Amino acid sequence: MTKPLLITAGCSWTDALEPGYTENGINVWSSIAAEFMDWDVINRGTGGAGNQFIANQVFDTINENLDREIIVFVYWSQACRASIFGLDNIVLGKSGNWVREPNESRLTKASVEKYISERLNFISKKNIEYPTTVVHSLDPEMNVYATVVLESLRTICLLDEYCKMKGITIIHGTALNTIMGAEAVTHVDPHKGVEAYDVMSSRRIKLRQELFEVCKDLKYYQYIENMTNKIERNFFHYSESGYHKYERMFISEKDNHPNQKAHQLIAAEFINAYHRELNKDRPASEQSYVYD
Repeated sequence: MTKPLLITAGCSWTDALEPGYTENGINVWSSIAAEFMDWDVINRGTGGAGNQFIANQVFDTINENLDREIIVFVYWSQACRASIFGLDNIVLGKSGNWVREPNESRLTKASVEKYISERLNFISKKNIEYPTTVVHSLDPEMNVYATVVLESLRTICLLDEYCKMKGITIIHGTALNTIMGAEAVTHVDPHKGVEAYDVMSSRRIKLRQELFEVCKDLKYYQYIENMTNKIERNFFHYSESGYHKYERMFISEKDNHPNQKAHQLIAAEFINAYHRELNKDRPASEQSYVYD
């Protein structure tokens, strides 16, 4: 009898080929969860992936395995990560546009960076009518930030609805906070120096607080807040993302990825959330994964 199939996706926190994991012999959370549950697993984690890329990996893998009983665990990433037609994973920011290891079959790094720089310069101008979706009409720059977040929130909701229509149980988690980082997409005042790029600078913190308030009015934000099939109680609070929750369990000071113990705990979070979701409508004993 064929085992159920676990499909997982995410960024480098999920990618089994992340150098820090392979060099240190770390077994990633998706493999741990599948082994505990006695499931087969397909891990589509990809370093540097944004949420559109992550969702597309899940959509494609589901449709390649429609003859299987499927469960989906997704560890979402930041909204400031983008994908051009699924060809490259791009992290946007005025301090530099980072492209994940392009090869001969992908867009060249130089062409991607040139394109992004041109687009960033364009959307940074406050006197243009962009984007067409007006989230925050009083502040054009905040509208750009919020629309960047909106793209990720819409993606998360679409995948959730798709899985439900297919009768697939999906559990959501946040490796990197979806809203934090969006403020890096548009203009950063060069006169502010290093402080402008410090994610925990007073300016960036203030921007994020304003952005959180703006995004609360989005229907997709409310949809995600009301989901029960997630590992975080508050999906959007920065302290509940994996990056902040397990920051004392990084591989090293230079490698901000989870160590083996952290991967065990992440697996436990997904498994327990899966059982909560499975049993939410009926009283039953919950099978819990406990990391010893």
